[in-house]
Amino acid sequence: MKQWLSTNLDTKSNSENQEYIALKNPQKLLFPKESFSTWKQQSDIGEHFKTYKELEEERNQLQRVIDIQNALTDELIRSNLLTNILSILKEHITLPIIIENHKEKITDYENIDLEEAKEFQCSFHKKLKKWHLKKTEFLELDNHCRLVTPIFLQNQILGYCSFIYDSNSPKSDDFDRMILERLTSISTLIYLNNKNIMEANARTKGILFEKILADEFESKEQIYRELNLLNIDVTGKYHIAFLSLKYDSLAKVDNLSIFTSVYEEVIQFFQEKDYEILQVQRANGILCFIPEDGDHTTMRNGPTKFYNRIKKSYPKIQCHVGVSSTSNDLQNVNSLMKEAMTAARFTVAHQPTMYFKELGILGILVHTQEESAIQKIAEMELGAIYGQTEQHKEYMLTLYEYLINGGNLEQTSAKLKLSISGLRYRITKIREILQKDLKDSQKQFDLLLALKALKVIGEF
Repeated sequence: MKQWLSTNLDTKSNSENQEYIALKNPQKLLFPKESFSTWKQQSDIGEHFKTYKELEEERNQLQRVIDIQNALTDELIRSNLLTNILSILKEHITLPIIIENHKEKITDYENIDLEEAKEFQCSFHKKLKKWHLKKTEFLELDNHCRLVTPIFLQNQILGYCSFIYDSNSPKSDDFDRMILERLTSISTLIYLNNKNIMEANARTKGILFEKILADEFESKEQIYRELNLLNIDVTGKYHIAFLSLKYDSLAKVDNLSIFTSVYEEVIQFFQEKDYEILQVQRANGILCFIPEDGDHTTMRNGPTKFYNRIKKSYPKIQCHVGVSSTSNDLQNVNSLMKEAMTAARFTVAHQPTMYFKELGILGILVHTQEESAIQKIAEMELGAIYGQTEQHKEYMLTLYEYLINGGNLEQTSAKLKLSISGLRYRITKIREILQKDLKDSQKQFDLLLALKALKVIGEF
């Protein structure tokens, strides 16, 4: 019995000892000493091999980025053109690339056609309206994914560079980010260079235009030579346009900033149409010397497009466009300038562009400051409502506001601070005095011209 107990106790003791040893040194239980050492060596070799392989891949990827950056930098030095930059990038990247300006217009693209690129823009711009992008971001949008970086210049966003991904494809990697950010940096440099060139060119043209207006040239030949140096052909006809600007409730600092932006917008407008013009600031506006016949097909609807472009970009300002007649004699520059400015004074809200030739005899009289002749014509057009008494002036002002607001009673009454019923009575009275149909478009035009001419010379 003692022997049996002793044997069991020894067995139990040995078992407990083995469990204790296993807990203290699990390797001794799982592996023999020799096999554990071999396994550890193999594991270390595998980890080292994996680390080396990852480092090699990173090194190769980094070298690829450096090679692409060098190629892009060399092309930047050679051409300073984004189209050439994207052509270089196309050799290394198959992703669609889109570059756009701050007005949401695509300026350059690669590995994608323009129409397809435009399809991707809607969801992106919708996202931008809700969220301001300040750094490189990966966006998952409705119909695509996009890696995008803003183009900054002087703390302002000039546009965006984007790589486009299919919605089902994996997200971008560090390689894509590095290349996109390098492309964005190059785009910024190109924009800055182009901006400096544009500003220098505009200053040169402005100085030349001022000299022409001041008649500081010894001969026409000297003017032609300087214009030819700026690629401006004045061997044919030319005309003048005046963009009149008025600011609504803006500080002077804001006015100056907006004027500078509008001035640049005018330059870009004509550059996009491959037109070289002269422009200069004049009397709260911008004066443009356009070397083309105002009736030429390329100029058709030009002032309206010009106005719409400015109004869309800067809705807080009032702008009107006056267009002069056409001449082929540079001696008439000052006269045409006055015509354009006169035409701009006759514009109204529903007709923001005006050609001087449309003003007829009244335009000529205002232009030549023939006040007595203006008064005579106004008397013929306005009849008994024209006069110097307060009632006459009240009638003229009422008719002027009624016509300038397109016959809209609500707008006219608000402008005159008059009740609708009171306005109706007054308009009826004016119609009876004039004996004219105020709904006739030609009559409206003639009456409004006469009233505007009187307003210009301060009659009411």
